Amino acid sequence: MNDKPKSVLDILARCEDMENRLQQMEKQKIQSVETGYVSIVKDPVLTREGKGNKIVKKTIIFDVPFKEVPEFFPSITAFNLDRSHEARLEVLVEDVSRESAEITVRTWRESQAYYARIEWLAIGVK
Repeated sequence: MNDKPKSVLDILARCEDMENRLQQMEKQKIQSVETGYVSIVKDPVLTREGKGNKIVKKTIIFDVPFKEVPEFFPSITAFNLDRSHEARLEVLVEDVSRESAEITVRTWRESQAYYARIEWLAIGVK
């Protein structure tokens, strides 16, 4: 999931892949779902002026560990970016284990992020 989509077709292919994986899990009737969100408010790294990568990592701890590594889906649901520069905001899944997931929120060049809300969904066996 770390590689960036290069086109709308790449995004559609990822969505289709996720849908297929969810359908497989539904057939097996072994799914458990956990959801939540992370808010990043006025983080000094993401609001820093100037060029360059600005990266913040957040670890999400699941309420109850999964029996196997779950499928993990983050989604940007809200953001506030400085309007005097191009809007750039990216969320990456860096690591998923039975107990936790780590996401990276990144902006680059002159972009500044004052607020980002990332909602997430973890599906697997508990």
